[in-house]
Amino acid sequence: MINENFVILGVVIGFIGSLSYLLSTIKGKTKPNRVTWFLWAIAPLIAFAAEIKEGVGIQSLMTFSVGFGPLLIFWHLS
Repeated sequence: MINENFVILGVVIGFIGSLSYLLSTIKGKTKPNRVTWFLWAIAPLIAFAAEIKEGVGIQSLMTFSVGFGPLLIFWHLS
């Protein structure tokens, strides 16, 4: 079992990367494709829901963050 501190560290690092891309999108430096970012968001969020249902625990937070970052970018594009 992985130490939960590593999960939190991974979530923070992933969120920083997503935030950086989101800021680049807001400034108009990048033009992401809506369909691509929607698919990158929905697949991990479905997996997160399944993990919650199965009672995975803190490790499911990483799966959530993998889907939430692209969801923020998709939401900004809408």
